[in-house]
Amino acid sequence: MKKLLLLLSFIYVAQVEAQSVSLLHHFSGAPSDGNGPRGSLFCDGTFFYGMTYQGGANDSGAIFKMNPDGSNYTILYSFTETSGTFPYYSTLISDGTYLYGMTCNGGGHRLGAAFRIKPDGSNYTRLHDFNGTDGSIPFGSLFYDGAFMYGMTNTGGVNNYGVIFKMNPDGSGYVKLYDFMSPYGTSPTASLISDGTYLYGMTKSGGNVNIGTIFKIKPDGSGYTNLFSFSGTANGQSPWGSLIINGNYLYGLTSAGGTQNIGAIFKIKTDGTGYSELYSFITGTSLDGQNPFGDLVFDGTFLYGMTSGGGSQDAGTAFRIKPDGTAYAKLIDMYNAPTNGGSSGSFILYGGALYGMSQGDNGTHGDGTVFKLCIPISVNSPTICVGGTATLTASEASSYTWSTGDTGAVVSVTPTVSTNYSVTSTVGSCTSSSLTSVTVINTVPTIQASSNSYTICAGSTTTLSASGANSYTWTPAATLSNANSAKPTASPTTTTTNTVTGSNQCGNSTPLTVLLTVNSPVLSVNSDTICSGKSAILTASGGNPGSYYYWSIGGAAYASIVVSPTVTTTYSVSGTVGNCSAAATSTVTVNPSPIISVNSATINIGGTATLTASGANTYTWSTAETTATISPSPTITTNYAVTGAIGTCTTTAIPSVYVLNGPATLLTYTCTGANQTFVVPYNVNSISVEAWGAGGGGGGWDTYGGG
Repeated sequence: MKKLLLLLSFIYVAQVEAQSVSLLHHFSGAPSDGNGPRGSLFCDGTFFYGMTYQGGANDSGAIFKMNPDGSNYTILYSFTETSGTFPYYSTLISDGTYLYGMTCNGGGHRLGAAFRIKPDGSNYTRLHDFNGTDGSIPFGSLFYDGAFMYGMTNTGGVNNYGVIFKMNPDGSGYVKLYDFMSPYGTSPTASLISDGTYLYGMTKSGGNVNIGTIFKIKPDGSGYTNLFSFSGTANGQSPWGSLIINGNYLYGLTSAGGTQNIGAIFKIKTDGTGYSELYSFITGTSLDGQNPFGDLVFDGTFLYGMTSGGGSQDAGTAFRIKPDGTAYAKLIDMYNAPTNGGSSGSFILYGGALYGMSQGDNGTHGDGTVFKLCIPISVNSPTICVGGTATLTASEASSYTWSTGDTGAVVSVTPTVSTNYSVTSTVGSCTSSSLTSVTVINTVPTIQASSNSYTICAGSTTTLSASGANSYTWTPAATLSNANSAKPTASPTTTTTNTVTGSNQCGNSTPLTVLLTVNSPVLSVNSDTICSGKSAILTASGGNPGSYYYWSIGGAAYASIVVSPTVTTTYSVSGTVGNCSAAATSTVTVNPSPIISVNSATINIGGTATLTASGANTYTWSTAETTATISPSPTITTNYAVTGAIGTCTTTAIPSVYVLNGPATLLTYTCTGANQTFVVPYNVNSISVEAWGAGGGGGGWDTYGGG
């Protein structure tokens, strides 16, 4: 009954998606079969080869081969604990004689192994046992450049973040090329590719925000370069697959990140420039897939891939997209398992069809499938006016049969009403049907704008949007980028009225007016002039009440800050005004304060002193005099204050005039054993001087008086 449900599911997919899907093999998990594939198929031109994560004789995974039509399925080898177990996102490769692969567990150290085996299942050989120091737990596949095998491990190495290694095809000459380290990229989960000069790969974590990187390295281990760090919603996160290369671009998938954090498709130049997110997967099981865990494949026109979730019953999808990011389409919902039927790797191209594996199914055992998906052809869907002729063009197939009876790639039809057409095509071994329609209109378009009024902040941009026509003309074109598109980018400096006219085969629409209001918020802040050594208070105003202002000195603060510059300085402040940001600048001019020099003086009573100040432009004395020099005649010792000014900046100095009672007296006394001279710096009527004398009876103090 489960098998019947599975077949009905795929019949329903074919009807809904108009694609042909064939189930080639149900994994059963039995000792004679595998269980839960976690990689991709490999084709040598005659047979398909693959591995399962579990199942086989020891329930540790198995290697199998089969014909492209699913017949002659054979288990070539069942993994054992010593030979290696659980190949994880690993795909077999070939050097023409042997098949090569890796397991993430088992081997001599139970940390994974690299192996080879002949296509007939003989000569299984464990080439290398990972020991932790040289790497451990390898995810992904080996890469062969004709001389060496290259690969990566998810953990191990010096930093336990994984390694890049190379070895000879016989397992000899193993060398560790690089130890992953934070923040340059850590924990790779897939495989390396080459452009002939560099090896390229991705890591699941590490980088600027620890959610993955794209890197390159030379085959000799030199020149490791982190080309790109993923950042999440802006461009993707945590890649679980390998890159592919086409010309100068690398293409890949991320399992998360993108607009809705469920994965993205991207491209980037091999030099690390030109990163572009081609597509962000959309939330909603009926809308799109999500969380891709594999690689893209390119047929020369489209990139193809699978997702592990999303789509009908959240069981994953298959999709395609052009390398320029256009023509994204979901091909099928892989809802052959209600909980875990998503992709387990990547498609391979063979005979005009896509071949892949799923992790689960609604079949007898629910352990995964191998399936074939016929590649849909491309058919245009034109729009014509009543009485016109439409040209339908199909491509990418070897033969065509239209519902009109025509058998060419191009047919002409003249419907009077909108009409659906179908074309059955053959590509290699695949026959599939595609639907298209011709829309017939008899009036000029009536266009609509997503909004008739926009409000933006000065210096910002917004995207205008119109629909309902085939082409559009916006004015004034000077304020718009892509003025002839449905969604131009507007960046006016003042409030502007935009007009859009739409056209189709039947004529032009009535112009539609779209108002774009530009808010120019104003933030105010005072400037100030201070003297050196002083402080100024700067106060901003105009921001939202209660909000912070952000100053160029001090960061976030309230409206007022105190600054003490030593030289003239300009400060900036920003804040939020309504929904807009605004900024203003303030200049604090620092004027020099004078350095006042002034002498003190000593006079006799009745004399006159000369006090002279310098270092300023103007002077004001405590005597009310305003000259640089004053001549006071105090009768007692007196302090005078002088304030010097340069502009508005002042400095005060206080010189003294010392007044003596008379001329200084020089007293000279001869003491026993010594000649002592005393100078008395003031006039005295009498003085008593004590001096130490050394007499015949010993030393002692002598007292002398004078008048």
